[in-house]
Amino acid sequence: MSARLCLEAVGFAYEATTSWRLEDLDLDLECGQLLALLGANGSGKSTLLRLMAGLLPPSTGRVRLEGTDLARWRREERARRIAFLPQRVRALYRCRAREVVELARHPHQVSGWNGGQRADQEAIDRALDEADARALADRDFDTLSGGERQRVLLAAALAQGGEVLLLDEPTAALDLPHQVDIFRLLRSRARQGRAVAVATHDWNLAAATADRVLVIEAGRPVAIGTPAEVIRPETVGKLLGPSVWIGAHPLESTPCVLPRLGDSSATDAASAPDSRPRREEGRS
Repeated sequence: MSARLCLEAVGFAYEATTSWRLEDLDLDLECGQLLALLGANGSGKSTLLRLMAGLLPPSTGRVRLEGTDLARWRREERARRIAFLPQRVRALYRCRAREVVELARHPHQVSGWNGGQRADQEAIDRALDEADARALADRDFDTLSGGERQRVLLAAALAQGGEVLLLDEPTAALDLPHQVDIFRLLRSRARQGRAVAVATHDWNLAAATADRVLVIEAGRPVAIGTPAEVIRPETVGKLLGPSVWIGAHPLESTPCVLPRLGDSSATDAASAPDSRPRREEGRS
């Protein structure tokens, strides 16, 4: 597989903080793969996605899109290739949910939006269906619940198209069935040849769907690899702490992360040899 987006020795720091710093990060976002970014609040997942989207300039190093420095791409050209869904989006004026999704097609317009071409309308309808948001299309965006808004915003990111899809906690406000559906959809998009990166706090969904996971802490990569290689007690157990159990999913060949509400000083069952997940041949 080829790398669509490459970070080469990228560094970044906010002026107001001294404890958080990203240094010399090398990372390839490959076509046909889903990369999950995992870490605590404030670890740097959102910042990393914004660097990948070209919304923040790296302090050192460079980000390449299709071999060219991201800073050299014209904004509209970059928007045609990279779709980015941030954590929070605020509507600047009153509009219907469908209009929010229509806005995502603007980078593909040559002379402004006048209802779009047939391909634009098809992309919008398809994205609304994929995000299970078609029934919300005619509703005022401001009247939607948090989860409903999230589905509309996801539809906008899908409608935008492009080879790279970057999403910052896209399932944070969703119920469990929709969370599972969205991660299945993202995995499907990767299987279709797109390069997909998603920041999430759901270790289990990442373990079940991602091809690779990157765990970061205070801007520093802790581990990167397949879920089976990374989500293990000896790799991230210290990061997650004693209130979390790491073992094998009882039904799937994937790692599993569960809360431990009892005595944290009790023997850690996750350190037992048989807790290591076994990968089955041909798992997609």
